[in-house]
Amino acid sequence: MPDLSLIRDTEELENRYLDKVIIYVEADADEEVFRRIAGPALAGRLEFKTPRSEGSGFKIVFDRVRTERPSNDKIFGLVDGEAAVTVGGLNELLDSDEALFNLPDKAEVDGILFLEAHELENLLLMYGDICEHICRDVRLVDLKSHSVEDVRKKLSLIALRFFGSAVLKYSALEMRRSGKDCEIVPAGTFLSRDETMRILHEVKQRLVQSGEWREFRATFLEVTKRLRERFNRENLSSEAKRQHLLRLADGKSLLNRLRQHYNTNARWDGYLVDSLTKNAYAAKFSQSVVKHTAA
Repeated sequence: MPDLSLIRDTEELENRYLDKVIIYVEADADEEVFRRIAGPALAGRLEFKTPRSEGSGFKIVFDRVRTERPSNDKIFGLVDGEAAVTVGGLNELLDSDEALFNLPDKAEVDGILFLEAHELENLLLMYGDICEHICRDVRLVDLKSHSVEDVRKKLSLIALRFFGSAVLKYSALEMRRSGKDCEIVPAGTFLSRDETMRILHEVKQRLVQSGEWREFRATFLEVTKRLRERFNRENLSSEAKRQHLLRLADGKSLLNRLRQHYNTNARWDGYLVDSLTKNAYAAKFSQSVVKHTAA
């Protein structure tokens, strides 16, 4: 029986007596989506939870796992892939080919698992049949308004812009890790090509003025170089390259931009989650969870 005096709160006590693998996630919505992707087969051995703390985000997950894991090795965290960049895991994110990866050489994130994608929304875009759904999400008179191929082309085009915005963020985070106070441009501002070019010009001017432009540019080019090297090393097809751009783009902003273009009031999420759970990715995710947690 554990020494009750060493248990800090009721949540930790509950986790000890559940005797399950506990995976903390960033938000309540994540908890439900990951539970559905993992499926009922793991339910008796594993539980997804959101930390009972104010706020959300990967830092809360980091803190909760850091607090509990030393006395309970069944405690884990699952956060977005972009969070790996904040602790020096950019290469692992770019090179990942599993549903999840960890950073075993970094003690500060012991027990933390990272999505292979920028964030949860990327999984919906990659595996949720979104192009097919957009074509169906119309009134009778608009049944011929879109084709799957046209939507796919539009998705790829917009994904390039938000892949670029994600790489800008990765580059800024890399510089911040070396002590620079580098600006992170919100991806949601990249709404159109003209707006994107204006923002990039302004960012460059500010970086030139601060004396950080050359280093930032070199970092940005190094990130894209690493990805190109993977494409060449693995001799990837055009479709495989497209999937990587979708995997690493800013998923939340990309999904919002699609809504803005096709249906501002669209509530696609439930359909996309349902399609995701029926995709082969769900089995890949469950296998990766078991591998990393021994659930």
